[in-house]
Amino acid sequence: MHKISKLIALVMACSTSPLLAKASCAPRPVGSLAYPWLIEEVISGDEYGDVYVDIDGTGVPTGCRFGDTNVRDSNEKFSVCQGFMQQWHKSEANGSPQTLKEQFISYGSKHRKAEREAEKLYFQQHPNDRPDCYPAPF
Repeated sequence: MHKISKLIALVMACSTSPLLAKASCAPRPVGSLAYPWLIEEVISGDEYGDVYVDIDGTGVPTGCRFGDTNVRDSNEKFSVCQGFMQQWHKSEANGSPQTLKEQFISYGSKHRKAEREAEKLYFQQHPNDRPDCYPAPF
């Protein structure tokens, strides 16, 4: 019984050891800068478009339409505009109605593959950085 007590004490001491504790993650910026391996350029197979959002003087969206785009599905265009209309707000509105140009991109399989490869390379080049410090962006 004495050996078991020593073993339990040893396990408890080791499990609370500062040597085993993971260092906390550094604060991350918001947006794409939080994931240094993200590829912001359009890659073959991506769907993209310029989205024009009309806002009132308080920054609330009042209209939405696509400009230059390769998105052909009108339902997808509608869904993207609905997202802007329902969930977006321009906090630095200048008090008068305006139209803002935003960019929409939907990754294709080549883009997702390129980012997975860039992420692997990033962690190879930054061995002191940990993947668990980067929560899944989507």
